[in-house]
Amino acid sequence: MSEIEELRSSLVRALDEEESVREEAYSQCRDLIRSCRRTISDLVNGKEVDLSDLRVEASKVIEGTDGSGKRLLFVEDALAEYCEAEVLFSILSGEEIRTPYELGVSERAFVLGISDVVGELRRVTLNRLLRSDLQGAVSIYAKMEEIGQLVEGLARQFSHPFVDLSKVKVRGGEYIPGQLERTMDTDALVSGAVDEILSLCADRQKWLVFCSGVDHASHVRDVLRYPERAGGCRHRSLLSRPGIFYRRARG
Repeated sequence: MSEIEELRSSLVRALDEEESVREEAYSQCRDLIRSCRRTISDLVNGKEVDLSDLRVEASKVIEGTDGSGKRLLFVEDALAEYCEAEVLFSILSGEEIRTPYELGVSERAFVLGISDVVGELRRVTLNRLLRSDLQGAVSIYAKMEEIGQLVEGLARQFSHPFVDLSKVKVRGGEYIPGQLERTMDTDALVSGAVDEILSLCADRQKWLVFCSGVDHASHVRDVLRYPERAGGCRHRSLLSRPGIFYRRARG
C-alpha cells in the first residue's frame, strides 16, 4: 500500500468514526430533548418530578460526545434543554441552582437554558393564580424577575447576538408565532446568525436554515446573498405568500 493510500485509509477511518459519533449523539440528543420537555411540562403543571433518569440521559450525552462530538451544535441544544429542566426544578423545589460546572455543561449551554426558564416561570405563576395560590404566584413571579435580570445582564456579555425570549408569550406550550418572529427578525440577530453560518458551514455545498416566519426568512435570504449589506436596507419580496405558492405550483 502506497503512502497516499495509507493516508486515505486513515482519513476514511477517522471520518467514519466521526460520523458514527454524530449519529449516536443525534439519537441521544433527540431522546434527551423529549425527556426534558416532558419534565418541564410536568413541573409547570405542578406534578411531582424525579430527575434521576433525566440526569442519566444527560450524562450519556455529555460523556459520549467528547472530542469530535463537541463540535455538534445539536448537542448544545439538547444540553441547553437539560439545563432549563434542571434550573426550573431547582427553583420550584426551593433548592440552590446547580452551576454549569456541577451539571457538566458549557457556560453557553447553561445560559441558553436558563434564558428559557423565564417563560416557564411565567406559566407557573399563571397556574398558581388560577388555583388561587396568590402567595405562591408572587413568590414565583419574584424569582422570574430575578432570573430575567440575570438573563438580560448575560445577554450583554455575549460577543455575538443573544436571543432574549423572556418577553415572548407562550400559548398552548408554544411561542406565539408573530411575537417570536418580531423578536428574531432584527438586523443584529440576522447578521450575527449569518456570520456564524458562513463560518461553520463554509465547506458545505447545501444548507438548511430554519426561520421564524416568511419575513424573517426573506431577511435571512437577503443577508446570505449580500452579507456586506447586513444591518442596512433589505429587499422584501413583492409577492404575497399565496402568490409565491401559485408560482411554484405553476413551475
